Amino acid sequence: AMCLLFVNCFERYQSVEPHLDGIVLVREFIDIDTDEIKRNPVIAQNMMLLLSGHTAQPRYELIDFDPRPLFDAAVRQAFERGELRSDLDPKQFSILLQRTVLIEAGPIAHATPQIDGIELLLQAAGALPREVTSNSTTV
Repeated sequence: AMCLLFVNCFERYQSVEPHLDGIVLVREFIDIDTDEIKRNPVIAQNMMLLLSGHTAQPRYELIDFDPRPLFDAAVRQAFERGELRSDLDPKQFSILLQRTVLIEAGPIAHATPQIDGIELLLQAAGALPREVTSNSTTV
C-alpha cells in the first residue's frame, strides 16, 4: 500500500510546473496526495495501519521513490519565504500536514466534506487563503 501510494505521488510530483514554489507548491503536492488517496481509499486505510504500527513497520530504506522529501522541501521553502509562521518547526509541520492529508482524504473524512482541515492548518500556520495565494502568483 505504501509503495503504491508513494510511487504514484512521486511520479505526479515530477510533473508539477517547475515555476511553482513555496506555499503554492505545498498546496499542489497536497492536491496530488489527496487525489491519489481518494482514487484508492483502501490504500489509505492500509497506510493508516502501517503508520500506526498495527501491521508491520515500513522499511523506508528500500524505497527509492519516496515523495516525502520533496514535500518537506516545499514546506521548508514556504517557511523560508515567510509564508508560514517562523515559530513552527518546518519538519514537524510537514509531517503533520502529510498525516492529516492521509486522514482527511481517506474514507473516514467523507462524513464532513464541508470542513477543509488541511486549509485550516495552513491558515493557522500563517498561510494566506488559497484564493489570495493563487491570485498573487499570477500578478
